[in-house]
Amino acid sequence: MRQYSNPHTKRWSQKIDSLDAYIFVIPEYNHATSAALKNAINFLYHEWNNKAAGFVGYGGAGGVRAVENLRLVMGEIKIADLRAQVALSMWTNFENFTTFKPHEQHDKAVHLVADEVDCLGGSTEDVTSSVRSTSIESAAGIGRARSTNVRSYKDADRCRQFRSSHL
Repeated sequence: MRQYSNPHTKRWSQKIDSLDAYIFVIPEYNHATSAALKNAINFLYHEWNNKAAGFVGYGGAGGVRAVENLRLVMGEIKIADLRAQVALSMWTNFENFTTFKPHEQHDKAVHLVADEVDCLGGSTEDVTSSVRSTSIESAAGIGRARSTNVRSYKDADRCRQFRSSHL
């Protein structure tokens, strides 16, 4: 396994293997996740196993169908997916369908997802450092990040309790 011949696949494998958790920011296309993301996931298998994932979806219905579609894939590649997710509507969170204008409730939701991913992912440095400078705009790949401390699971006992109730 993991015998890849293309340099880009080797880099992709190393990157995914180096992380313990992921936050997928996904658009909804025809009631499912994008083909590009599905293809990127399908290139690997073992690198994904026994990790955690959270989701930020966007689309006409908040990207919820794309997230549900991706949850099925996560189960197959042995990723524990979080119940909490962020659902951004193209109708209410984007001005003229282009300018990102999220409601403040989404900022709280993305922080909850980031906290849970951080906790379930083993609180690795890669996830923690990425999450600490996250805002909803940067999580969606739009706008610039502002510095916030999103770790509500700093206490190890609380994190263990969260893990035991979710795994």
